[in-house]
Amino acid sequence: RAGDAIACAFRSRGSFLRASGVVSRWQSWLVRLRRGSLPDPRMAREVSVRVGFVGLGAMGEPMVRSLRRAGFSVTACAHRRRDALERLLATGVAEAANPAAVAAESDVVMICVPDSPQVEEVLFGSDGVAAGACAGTRVVDMSTISPMASRRFAERLKVAGIGFVDAPVSGGPARAEGGTLTIMVGGDESDVRTVQPVLDRKSVV
Repeated sequence: RAGDAIACAFRSRGSFLRASGVVSRWQSWLVRLRRGSLPDPRMAREVSVRVGFVGLGAMGEPMVRSLRRAGFSVTACAHRRRDALERLLATGVAEAANPAAVAAESDVVMICVPDSPQVEEVLFGSDGVAAGACAGTRVVDMSTISPMASRRFAERLKVAGIGFVDAPVSGGPARAEGGTLTIMVGGDESDVRTVQPVLDRKSVV
């Protein structure tokens, strides 16, 4: 499950991977979600992945709608914005009380919050992701934060058997809604491979 220590994708702040002793290479996937299309039945295995989401702001809310259109089950918590969660509940999103509860119901937990302190709170607070995730869960941080913070978070999660993928996004809310974000992905190859089906449904990676 650990996979080879080769990064499946890499971006300009690659010091996160180099400092971790991970060899890296670029790999791109060009996948666009057709707005409003039904999931392809051939992709049933990937769509069965349970996705959690924390951070329902201007980018997070449309990302979740895109995931729902792609056929994923999504669990989310209010975090800072109850109004966004209320809108998403109408699309079939399941509500959880906090990030720990989101992680307990998810195979992949996605985070999109403003900066490193908020990511750390979501991950390691008393009701954080680390408190609810089991070994084998993957965390995808889509926030734009310091590479050193990403490395630190990855190392802390690794102790608990939780994978970490650093995946900041480029593109505004309209592209998030349409599933055509550019996502710059860095992490261990096995972790990136696991979360790739989720990212492919909502991005140009």
